[in-house]
This record gives sequence, C-alpha cells and structure tokens, in this order.
Amino acid sequence: MTTVVGDGALHYFKGGEWRALLDRPVASGGEIRLIEVSGVEYWLHAFYSSDDFVSDTPVDVEYLVVAGGGSGGAGNFSTTAGGGGGAGGLLTNVGGTALTLSGTVAITVGAGGAQVDTSNVAGNSGANSAIGTAIVAIGGGGGGSNLEAAKTGGSGGGGGSSNNAGAAGVSGQGFAGGDGLSSGTNDRRGGGGGGAGEAGSDAVAGGGGDGGDGVVNSITGVSTYYAGGGGGGIRTTTGGFPESPGGLGGGGTGTIGTPFPATGFGSGGGGSRNGGGAASDGVVFIRYPVRP
Repeated sequence: MTTVVGDGALHYFKGGEWRALLDRPVASGGEIRLIEVSGVEYWLHAFYSSDDFVSDTPVDVEYLVVAGGGSGGAGNFSTTAGGGGGAGGLLTNVGGTALTLSGTVAITVGAGGAQVDTSNVAGNSGANSAIGTAIVAIGGGGGGSNLEAAKTGGSGGGGGSSNNAGAAGVSGQGFAGGDGLSSGTNDRRGGGGGGAGEAGSDAVAGGGGDGGDGVVNSITGVSTYYAGGGGGGIRTTTGGFPESPGGLGGGGTGTIGTPFPATGFGSGGGGSRNGGGAASDGVVFIRYPVRP
C-alpha cells in the first residue's frame, strides 16, 4: 500500500510560491513524503513493513536498511543473568554511490526478536531487512544465557553470565557483543549486545556490559541514531543493582528484574535475570531527488 503524505496535488505552495510537482514521485511503495535536506528536495519512501518499490523507469536512490534487532538473553530467574541482544545489521549509501532501481523490487523489513520469558534461554535473533537480493542487512543476534551461547548476527549478542563469550557481528554491518562475567556465587552479569557503531562492553565486577551505540543517519532529514545494542543483565546480592544502559539508538536497558525492550529501529533488547527484553523491528528508507 502506498500513502502520499502532504500536498499530493499537481502543485504545492512553498516559500511564497506555487511549485510544480514533476515532481510527483516516480515510484510507488511504502509511505511517501516530500522532505528537504540542505536545500535539496527529495521523495522519501519509508518502509515500516515489507512491500514493493515499483518504478517504470530507472531511478538512482540513496538508502538506509536496518535489520531487526536480537532480544536479550534470560538468566535462571535466580542466580544467573542474560546478555544484551545485538542490534540489527545496518547498511547505507547516503553520501556515497547511488543504487539504481527499476521495475518491481521487493522490500523486506525484518522483525525484532521476541521477548524471552523462559529461564536459561538465549535471546531470539532478529530477521533480515533487504532491498531485493542486492542489499541485505542481517538480523541482530540474541543475547546469551547461562546455558546457551550468545548468537551471531548483524551485531552479535552479549554473553550470559555463565556461558559468557560475546558473539561476532557481520563486518560492515555491526559489531560483536561483550563477554559476560561470573565472579563467584553472588556477582554474575551479562555482556552488552553489539551495536551498529561499536562493540558491546564486557561485563565487569559491579556492572553488566553496556550495549554498543548505534549509527547516526540523516536520510529522513533528521539526524537519528539507529541499531543500538542491549545492555547486559544483572544478578547480584552485593553492590546494589546498577542497570546497564543500552546503546544509542534504542538499545534496551539490562537489569535484574523485568527485562527492558528496545525502542527505535533495529535495536537489541536488554538482558536480565528474569527474562530477555524484546528487540525493535528494522526499517528501510529510500530517497531520490525531486529534480535530478
């Protein structure tokens, strides 16, 4: 389904004058709106769910493709903690070489990994997002538990407090998750999930690993962070219960209690002793100039 947001007529009024819409979009698909970036007007196609991008003639586009994030891992609801979920892979050509699209091109928007409500279970990995088969961002890896390893993905999940190695990310799309920590009986913490901009932090005595930050992108005309990793979960009877922040872009906070979900697009859920937070879905943006 295509929705044209804004004027949608043959002309629009801006800057004290009527301007011709050539100026109508040359393609359909997603939610279409007119934006202006640094004095240049673009048609922006925003895909929040899977659809087709359809153009009768070739069009050179810029894109941002973000896969679904991975959910946080779960502890055993008592003495262990899960790692933060890894962010979804992120690919963009904004400011680089344009991609030429023509005809009907399938746009896939990957879902984020679902919340984990079962003890000792690793997080669910996110689904891929894509423009056709040429541009494929890989879903984020789920955070590890004390029994199951963290999962690889666009960005890797953080390690659980006992099965504690962080998982790898995909080169050019994201970074690895941090390692978990088991320091005696009373201090067990998960590693942070990897973000699209940096690796998740290793857990340390006194704190779970922070989620890796995402990447800032202005394809929509607004500088926004995407694809942050989830913070590592906590199980401790000493030193209080400091939460582990998720990475910039919406990574879920790691905690000892109810798991925190991710926000934004393509971010990993927070790990916890008591389950793993849900990840956020991916997104695809495509834009091209109104007047090439």
